[in-house]
Amino acid sequence: MEGRATTFTRTARADFQIGMKYPFLLAVLGVTLGFFFDNWQDLRISINHSVIDADSSPLCVMYYVFNSLSFGGVFTGYFSATMAAIPFSSNYCWELDDGISIYKISRCGQRTYVRSKFLVAAVLGGLTLFFGGLVFILLLRSYLPIVTTEKVLESQWIPFFHALTVGDGVPYLAIVLYLSFLSGALWGSVGLCASAYFPSNYVAVCFPFIFRFLLVQIGRLLKLPDGMRLDRLLVARGTIYSDSVTIVVTTMAVLAFILLCYRLFMRRMERRIWDEE
Repeated sequence: MEGRATTFTRTARADFQIGMKYPFLLAVLGVTLGFFFDNWQDLRISINHSVIDADSSPLCVMYYVFNSLSFGGVFTGYFSATMAAIPFSSNYCWELDDGISIYKISRCGQRTYVRSKFLVAAVLGGLTLFFGGLVFILLLRSYLPIVTTEKVLESQWIPFFHALTVGDGVPYLAIVLYLSFLSGALWGSVGLCASAYFPSNYVAVCFPFIFRFLLVQIGRLLKLPDGMRLDRLLVARGTIYSDSVTIVVTTMAVLAFILLCYRLFMRRMERRIWDEE
């Protein structure tokens, strides 16, 4: 057991070293720029400090975060899924093309190989959206308040509203960043899973975009309430009973999807190894 744990640790460490390179940094930058592109017109207004100094103004960090992440910015809603897949989701494709995947499996074992891949893809995908959103928030915080009284009054209907009323709104932003991490972990895992069936770098990076689109369309066609739509829960627009229950259920749903992706990836890879033998 100890030997297996050591093998997994070494394999995961090596995969993290591969993933924590320039593509990861570029993906984080892409997420940050996406937030700015979604809010470009409104951000031009916020540069005028005479407009935002008053506490009665709705312009604040929370205004821009909600506008792009929760309300539906084009980039943040869809292209961020692609950004989350950039750091590591196509790694299996590279190893398969270079012919080293079989060698690595023979060294560490099939389960260790796949577990390491999904751990790294999920964590780096989550960190991509987390750090991208964090950088955007910190840049805005340099000249904008996190939340204003006017914005609190306007936001009484949104999920996690109570978090806006304590700690100057910091708990709300922490929840948003956590949900962003869950989203990135899901998109990264979905991209990695797709690469087992369609071993193409482009498919691995672009498929999370398609998956995100399908989640939205299924929810619309079935007319599901926001509390039953994972796409809404991940952007803080759905509630299940209470805020705490919502966070727990969303986390469990994402973990369930990642586990499903892991199972599908494992099954497909076993079939490919069998065919090659």
